[in-house]
Amino acid sequence: MPAPHSRASVLVYGAGGALGRSVVNAFYQAKWHRIIAVDFTDQIPGATDTIKLEPGMTMQESHSKIVQDAGLLGGQPLDSVVCVSGGFAMGGANDDAIFDSVKAMYSSSVYPSFISAKLAGDFLKHNGLLLLPGAACVERPTPWGLAYGSAKAAVHHLIGSLASDVTLRAKVIGIAPITLDTPGNREAMPNEDWTAWTSCDELAGRIVAWSEGSITADNGAIYKLVTKGGKTDYVVICRVCHSVGRFLLPMSSFQWLNQAWHRYKTAVQKPGTKEYRRMMNTIGILVGCGWILMSEIQDPKIFKIPRALEFSLDEMKQWNEATGPQERSKWAMSVDEEKALIDAELQRLESRRKDELLDPLHTRGIAKGKDRW
Repeated sequence: MPAPHSRASVLVYGAGGALGRSVVNAFYQAKWHRIIAVDFTDQIPGATDTIKLEPGMTMQESHSKIVQDAGLLGGQPLDSVVCVSGGFAMGGANDDAIFDSVKAMYSSSVYPSFISAKLAGDFLKHNGLLLLPGAACVERPTPWGLAYGSAKAAVHHLIGSLASDVTLRAKVIGIAPITLDTPGNREAMPNEDWTAWTSCDELAGRIVAWSEGSITADNGAIYKLVTKGGKTDYVVICRVCHSVGRFLLPMSSFQWLNQAWHRYKTAVQKPGTKEYRRMMNTIGILVGCGWILMSEIQDPKIFKIPRALEFSLDEMKQWNEATGPQERSKWAMSVDEEKALIDAELQRLESRRKDELLDPLHTRGIAKGKDRW
């Protein structure tokens, strides 16, 4: 954790919103040396540097202004880049304002995320943290908000792509809130259960902990914020494998394994819970299936390769051209031969199972000098 008056520095994009102000304040309370706040306002308490953007600026203009005003060229590298810029809009394909919503959502979520990614690529310290704003709702289709859902899905894709970029050499994570407890949301939804909303101060504290390394953030992880009774759990809904294995297989090949591993780590920390029992049952089933499979494949006859499969493709073509239908029919197995082979195999398996029931320790097999494995 950075000591008071240390050289730790952070850039917060979207610092003027409810979450952004909480994030700036959290870094200020943690005594970070430099807190660069970026938004369309310059009234942000706790920030050491405030950069005010103008509406209508292009991505290139916004990036250039941030770099120039913050003095990033030739200056101290950033320890963390936190983008919490965002907006919200509803409307489907039949909405008259759909195009305006698309422009607003991409301007408030996607463009700031790309600008933050560029800043991280140029000025983020080795093993620094880049955090981008996703949303939990994009786990499913969002016909009620096409612009909002597609913008957040684009940010999720950006997180995964950046986490897979070995040249970035930084941790890239995302947050996926369900509902943040902000004054605007309380005013818009006064009858909802506010205890199920995530506190901005709670999330801001976790962002500081991720940035300082006191709580480990997994590269490529998107953390869904699940709040019940005022308590928030950070559940990974997506993670990109960032080990050496990603050079061998595509990212999607690891996602199911990463999610299963995270669920296992989460479950074992809560013995006696429903998740723990479910995980133990799953492990038991997998172990049982593995034992059955190993028991079945011990007979080498099962792995006997048909003679036809030993040919290469070219050899098979030559053989087909050189032989007639009558000669090739000798290689085919008749229906009666197939049935006899299956019956013999079933009898063999049934006989072995009976032996195992009568002699579970396989002492007779050992006495006869047979090696079970």
